Amino acid sequence: MSNTNDSPEMRLLEVFPSPVMILTEKRELKYANSAAFEIFNIRALGSDLSLSIRVPELLEAISLAIKEKKHSEIEISLTVPFYRVLRANIISNANLVEFFNASIMIVFLDITSQIFSDKVRQDFITNLSHELKSPLSSLIGIIETLSGPARDDENARLRFLKLMKDETHRMKRMVDDLLSLAKIEGRGSIKPKDQINIIQLLNTNQELFLARYKKNLIDFNMKQMTEIPNITGDQDELMKVFQNLIDNAIKYGEENSLVIIEVFMVTHIPDLGGKGLAISIFNKGEDIAPEHIPRLTERFYRIDKSRSRELGGTGLGLAIVKHILVRHRGILKIESKKGYGSTFIVYLPINNSH
Repeated sequence: MSNTNDSPEMRLLEVFPSPVMILTEKRELKYANSAAFEIFNIRALGSDLSLSIRVPELLEAISLAIKEKKHSEIEISLTVPFYRVLRANIISNANLVEFFNASIMIVFLDITSQIFSDKVRQDFITNLSHELKSPLSSLIGIIETLSGPARDDENARLRFLKLMKDETHRMKRMVDDLLSLAKIEGRGSIKPKDQINIIQLLNTNQELFLARYKKNLIDFNMKQMTEIPNITGDQDELMKVFQNLIDNAIKYGEENSLVIIEVFMVTHIPDLGGKGLAISIFNKGEDIAPEHIPRLTERFYRIDKSRSRELGGTGLGLAIVKHILVRHRGILKIESKKGYGSTFIVYLPINNSH
């Protein structure tokens, strides 16, 4: 680093976490703190800023601020070493001349997370509007039909009433899932404290699905395990994880094929590290194309939208699974092989008190 001024003002800027630059009226870089050196890969002071930052709109805004002696603000995007969005506050103030013998100070604020959150929020609203528009349009059409052509047709009336019931139940499921997701996200920073026996929890799930489908569609297998340690978690949330995954496996698997559940220990949880439990849920059915796998846990993402709606899906089940596992310091991995089927593997740390 080439900063040589050791004044109190400079020392204060040096510990400032955001990138700060000070320029002369000729747009020469007089000072940059450590954060600026790191982000912009500055090689030396005393040269025109354009040698360190090749963002034309920022350079133009700085030149204009120097000329008109006015504050301005501009957002810029950087792609190296990774994508980020910065808000540059360009400050022109007489005190800069007094303290730093300079004309311009630029303070950069990283707003990448804010931009991403805004985009996620907007996408969510757009998707939700689209998802609700379809059943509402159907209900309006049915009501108009019942009020007109089918008014005196008893068979048509019964058929349309069933359709209305199906559409309203679909909207209720969507609202219920949205409320569940919001509740889980709101508790994301609160660590669960219950001691959970995964085997008992899975057995309960098996009994619930036996009651629902009136036949046993689950093959529960413990692989080479004599004793399984408890994990720290939330009983209801983990129940929802396995209900969603098993329900998906039954719905999207081949008709009457068994859903195979296996529990085993791992010495290293993928991407996270540490020892844990792995619970794999396999169904024999259509494979999932590789390009779909990373997006399956996004809200409202479906591979086949019409089939998902037909089976009663809301497009939120796997998003709920993902957020519950994040709260439990766990992770979901999805594997799919053509002609074989798909496996959803839940990894949970044995000790997730960290």
